[in-house]
Amino acid sequence: SDQQAREVVLEGGLLTAMAPGSTLVIHTTGSPVTARDIARMAQPYQVNVVDAPGSGGPAQVADGTLTLFVGGDEPTVDRLRSLFACYATTVVRFGPVGAGQAVKLINNLLFAAHVQLAIEAARLAEPFGIDVLAMADTLRTASGASAPLGMIVNLGSAEGLLQAGGPFIHKDALLAQQLAAEAGISLGSFARVIQDVVDSTGPYSRP
Repeated sequence: SDQQAREVVLEGGLLTAMAPGSTLVIHTTGSPVTARDIARMAQPYQVNVVDAPGSGGPAQVADGTLTLFVGGDEPTVDRLRSLFACYATTVVRFGPVGAGQAVKLINNLLFAAHVQLAIEAARLAEPFGIDVLAMADTLRTASGASAPLGMIVNLGSAEGLLQAGGPFIHKDALLAQQLAAEAGISLGSFARVIQDVVDSTGPYSRP
């Protein structure tokens, strides 16, 4: 979380222990504000800061196929590309520090919406007597494809998807909603689709 990142870097002594000229890479998913705050506080120590939240899970880390959304000055990001190549195949710099977090939150808004729609698809299939797993597996090859449909297949049920990803989806949907409100930006259709995610006190928000 943002609070944990601040505690480790600022209160836990990490920043003051880093050598001048070194680089701190923030891989956590959080607020662009936190990334920019840490970068500002790192300047007196001559420590560079890059935010590089990723998309993918442990399997993608293991086989080196993460996607990284990166924010930071271009020379620093270029210097890090050989490091990023150890665990990511897609590395895109979107702008200064904080830009990576903004793109990751947009990605996670899409993911939250796709999860909600996949859950609804499973709910609609059951009254028709349709095998949900067979439907999800088939739709992965159709125009209605989404990553959560594949996750329903891999996890064995729509409930399994909620249990595995619910808390992370809930956290990021709330954060995106909060940041949009602070910036005076409308989430538009996203707000309607993810409302159940934001309001949930069930599987989405389970600690």
